[in-house]
Amino acid sequence: MRAYPNHHSREGRAYRAFAAPFIEAFGGSVPSEARTLLKLAGRLSIHIDEVEQELARARARHRRRDINRLRRTLAGMTSDLRGMMNELRAMAEAQPKDWAALLMKERPHG
Repeated sequence: MRAYPNHHSREGRAYRAFAAPFIEAFGGSVPSEARTLLKLAGRLSIHIDEVEQELARARARHRRRDINRLRRTLAGMTSDLRGMMNELRAMAEAQPKDWAALLMKERPHG
């Protein structure tokens, strides 16, 4: 599942590190209904890192207006990311852990 053309780039490695626990929680294969959400959350995570770096530069330059703007931006972004991550966790928990047991349970006896 690619969110970046090159997963060897800095962004690609960061995305891979973000997505790996979710991919593992889904049993190695992310269902299609969760794939887009995972890509969005991973990209948002990368953008949060970039905004945090920009905030550090604004603080170093004592740019009050930029600091306040970036802090407001980060607050919304982190809130959105938490919501996406919670949704992904809920989707992963709803996935059957043992497909064979699930199929045997649903099998009609007769």
